[in-house]
Amino acid sequence: PDTDGDGILDGEDRETDDHSQGGVRTLSPGVYILAADETGTTLELRTDSFDFTILEAEGQEYERLKIPDYIHGFTPEVGKPELPLKGILLDIPEGNSATLTVLQTEDELHTGYRVYPVPEKAVDDQAQLAHVGEIFAIDEAAYSVDSFYPETVARLGEQYIFRGQQKQQIVFSPLTFNPATGEIRHYRRIRIRVDYAAGEWAKATGPEPTVWSPSVADEGSIDLSSFLQMAFLTPSMIVNPIASVLSSAAILVRAIWAPPAAATPAYKILVVEDGIYRLTKTWLEANGVDVSTFDLSQVRIYNLGQEIAIYVYDENGDDLFDPEDYIYFYAEAVEESYAKYTTDNVYWLTLEGGAGAPKRMAEIDSTPASGSVPSIHSFTVHHEEDRKYWARAPGGDSLDRYFFDPYVIGPDVGYAGAGDPVSFDFSLPGVNGEGTLKIMMAGTWAPSHQVDISLNGIPLGTYSWSDIAFYEAAIEDVDLVDGINTVTLECLTGVDSIAVDWFEVTYPRRFEANGDLLTFSHDTGYRFQVSDFGTNNLLAFDITSPVNVERIINFDTIDTGGPGPYTLDFEPPTGSGERTYLVLTADQVLDPVAIIEDDYGNLADPAIGSDYILITHREVGWDVSGDPYPWLTDLVALRQAQGLRVKVVDVEDIFDEFSYGMETPEAIRDFLAYAYTSWTPPEPQYVLLAGDSTRNPKNNPDPSLGIDTVTTYIPTYLTFTEHMGETATDEWFVRVSGDDAISDLYLGRLPAKSAAEATAMVNKILAYEDNFNTKSWEKDVLLLADDQRDGSEYEYEAIFEIMNYDVSALLPAAMNDPITGYLNDYFDADNLKAEIIAQINSGTFMVNYSGHSSIQRLANHKVTYENIFATADVATLTNSGMYPLFVSMGCLSGHFVYPEDWDYPSLAEALLRAEDKGAAAALMSTGLTTTEGQHILDTALVDAIFNQDIRVLGQAVSAAKQTLLANG
Repeated sequence: PDTDGDGILDGEDRETDDHSQGGVRTLSPGVYILAADETGTTLELRTDSFDFTILEAEGQEYERLKIPDYIHGFTPEVGKPELPLKGILLDIPEGNSATLTVLQTEDELHTGYRVYPVPEKAVDDQAQLAHVGEIFAIDEAAYSVDSFYPETVARLGEQYIFRGQQKQQIVFSPLTFNPATGEIRHYRRIRIRVDYAAGEWAKATGPEPTVWSPSVADEGSIDLSSFLQMAFLTPSMIVNPIASVLSSAAILVRAIWAPPAAATPAYKILVVEDGIYRLTKTWLEANGVDVSTFDLSQVRIYNLGQEIAIYVYDENGDDLFDPEDYIYFYAEAVEESYAKYTTDNVYWLTLEGGAGAPKRMAEIDSTPASGSVPSIHSFTVHHEEDRKYWARAPGGDSLDRYFFDPYVIGPDVGYAGAGDPVSFDFSLPGVNGEGTLKIMMAGTWAPSHQVDISLNGIPLGTYSWSDIAFYEAAIEDVDLVDGINTVTLECLTGVDSIAVDWFEVTYPRRFEANGDLLTFSHDTGYRFQVSDFGTNNLLAFDITSPVNVERIINFDTIDTGGPGPYTLDFEPPTGSGERTYLVLTADQVLDPVAIIEDDYGNLADPAIGSDYILITHREVGWDVSGDPYPWLTDLVALRQAQGLRVKVVDVEDIFDEFSYGMETPEAIRDFLAYAYTSWTPPEPQYVLLAGDSTRNPKNNPDPSLGIDTVTTYIPTYLTFTEHMGETATDEWFVRVSGDDAISDLYLGRLPAKSAAEATAMVNKILAYEDNFNTKSWEKDVLLLADDQRDGSEYEYEAIFEIMNYDVSALLPAAMNDPITGYLNDYFDADNLKAEIIAQINSGTFMVNYSGHSSIQRLANHKVTYENIFATADVATLTNSGMYPLFVSMGCLSGHFVYPEDWDYPSLAEALLRAEDKGAAAALMSTGLTTTEGQHILDTALVDAIFNQDIRVLGQAVSAAKQTLLANG
């Protein structure tokens, strides 16, 4: 029987390169393997014909070329002729490099052409939907050259590694063009030989563990349910921007440490700012810690895998934690490399184990003597507020894209307050002279920027720069006042907007406490007198080395007023270099934000083996008693019944073991790299992230939109993309076998912000995979397309219907004729919307949309600006038991990281979270994408599902993205 309706009998389904024609195997449509052995492969590209459409630009007609025989990309250089390229990824034996030789070509010449140039891509914010549009651009110099372009008909491209398999990109140029003569050379056949040779291209390896533990030294009929059987091994939402598929980022290899074992009580202490912290019996017990088991002589505290020196006060020396006892330790705010995703630094408290004697603070005798007493020290104040998000702030992935609110707006913008000066206040204690002011700003709009800067009403000058770029104004010898200082910025550029990142002032400061505390750095060999303390209960520490903090003793306390204020007088031993000291009253000792008992996970155990890794959060996966919710046990049972080794992982264990307890996406990637390389083979294949995420993981307040109070259950990775700026990508997590753009595990996310939402999504997966189906609705595919706006600048939008035409050509004969809903055919978008809802409610295997979209809506009627489907429409669906795969080849509809308090879920989230309705799975972009990339991905996905018979959705998406990569 043909149970999946693809026209191939059961048991005869092929792999991509297994079918043949007269002994010639097909590698991919159009590309044939003529011969292959251990020394190399002979390939042939066959191109029977090409098509074109006529476009007019700047009074000139051009031909825009296309090859109907196979999926292909185009030459990328803006302004040069746009010519089809056919790319493939060829498997290469491990440890080998490749060379390419063109053996034979068969070509024919066509005359009278003027090939359309590669357009410039630009973000178009018209008509309420931001998208990547095209702008005509021509390189006149390139069009005057009397030679064929490209120069070579075949070449080697990039090299990749996919699950340990080396892959070599081969790029064919079946059409070349001479712009001076108007000739196209059509290569009907291009035969090449790829030879292998031992080389230095070796398989990349994952990180090796450096385990930290207290016991060792510190180291740093048709059946389309069956057709996509196990379709959701990378379940429901697969949302990654197409642009990110083509980016490459190195695996961030960190030292892997092991938190204390289950038999060793250990606690995570959370802090948010620098300072001396105190643990008391009262505070610990109030926070749920049983101190009866504490042996104060064995207590240790660690940070970033290193034991730090602590001070333990045990009044009676009995090693028990009595009410009068306490522990002091110095803690820092979170390190910069972690600070984008978390405000909490994590310190680990253990009660036993460790190498050598527990670390205690050394004492420094600082009895005042006859040393010189300096009157000032150099002090720096950094003032920054993360309140307003700017996704397009230029910079790397690590950049924190939050700024002061408000922006400084140019006078011609048209907003209320446009052109008004904006003032920023910050406090400078103990000022004793002129200082240096630095301001980090960024121009967000105009090509050039001019900003007037004044301080405390005194003009400091006009500062200019160009482009959407950061600019640091550094102004020396500015007059400062003790207390509140005011910087005022005024934007002089008419249509412009300036984002302010931070202010920094370095100035001479008197040795005076502010708020009963002073931190200062100074050369040794001096006597220091710090005044203005409100009480005489004073403490002093040398914090030069945060892991080896020393306690200063034998200082003098001077009552300067009787009673108070008080001065702390101390003279540390003479040494070399600069030291940093912290002096404070006991009232300024801090309590931690929280303390949490660790639940040991032991993910570094190499005996673990898994095919399917399910990562979730305890609030989503387990109830308050620690029992797994039914959705979790049911999904695990399903996967195990399918023969998979399943490992359920609490994301907190990943943070603990791979990020020292801090919540970072790097921890997830490092964990998956470790599991892939170090767990018991075979390597894991599938990863499911069960939990929501946000682009605002630190809950920064945005005055215009509020605060996100929803937990970031499973952080996503925020990456900077060409057209949108920063957006989310989960795919970054699973690039673990080689430093390249190919994902090595099949990954999906259930964007659940609660156990109830996870239940709704998993119930749809279970229903989809429950048993063989012969429902007639599974033979239907719904193809939707946006309309094409009027004007030559929108000629490219014709691709929306062309994309669906190419998809329909790939559907097997056993499917019903596809149902189409093209907005060009409707004056009223609501009529099309009603038909879409009716068709989904009656059942359809797949919904495929191409066109413009936003986070919550598909399409934008060129006359009425109405959409054809949106998040609000999901509630009207009644398609229980008939859940489609929903594919949107548009922008942003999979952008799942808007903070939940904004009540702005993406279309993908709405479709997946809907109970007993909506979609079983969604493939939608989290960013702004280009039409040519969407076209390749869409057709490649349908080809993978229906023609390559890839029955697992995650694998089909992976194959499609590799096709995109090969042709991009």
